[in-house]
Amino acid sequence: MKKVKWLNVIKLLVLIVCLGVVIHDLYMVIVYPLITSNLVGWTYWGLFTFFISLCFAYEICEDFKEEIKKSGDITHTTTTHVNN
Repeated sequence: MKKVKWLNVIKLLVLIVCLGVVIHDLYMVIVYPLITSNLVGWTYWGLFTFFISLCFAYEICEDFKEEIKKSGDITHTTTTHVNN
């Protein structure tokens, strides 16, 4: 049984929160005005948190990609063994 990497669990939770912020902000700016006919705009704080969430989500995804490359992709190794 593999050991749980708690740092990755925390990163995953932060990623979920960041994606929730991004989805909520995009919903409020794009979809909400179509439903209610009330225009909604960005505040400086909202724009700041949107971009910070995007940056965090991007960095966490890139970190996960690097960890997958380091540990070895299961489908890639299986395909390699079958072909050899």
